[in-house]
Amino acid sequence: MIWMICAVVCGVVELLTQWVWTLCLSVGCILALVGCVFGATLPVQLILLAAGALVMFFLAHKYMARLRDRRNGLQPQEMSSNMDAIIGRIGRVTSEIRPGQLGRVQIDGDNWQARARHEEDVFKHGDQVKVLSYDSIIITVTKI
Repeated sequence: MIWMICAVVCGVVELLTQWVWTLCLSVGCILALVGCVFGATLPVQLILLAAGALVMFFLAHKYMARLRDRRNGLQPQEMSSNMDAIIGRIGRVTSEIRPGQLGRVQIDGDNWQARARHEEDVFKHGDQVKVLSYDSIIITVTKI
């Protein structure tokens, strides 16, 4: 009965506060209750509690991360965490790009040094461009 009470209390706390860890503890308590019903000893019940809470935490963490990324409009292929994440992004020219010279492009609030894909291309201030590649901190862009 104690495991049931703990599970319900954790569930109510979860509903009121939306702390993910209380949901995880509630699931762990339910697993410990199942162990108790099948005659498991107290140490086994505590192991079930801990294992259930940890497994639930990792599952909830993955689910919440996917939910957050969907809410932010990111697709799984867009979730690179290094410079590769900038490839394919759309930006706006903030400093004109002239033949053979570098200009500047703003992407997601960051200002990058940029060169045109073709040496003879010219990009005016305000033109929209797409990032094709990068070399160190200089991006290569093309008009959209």
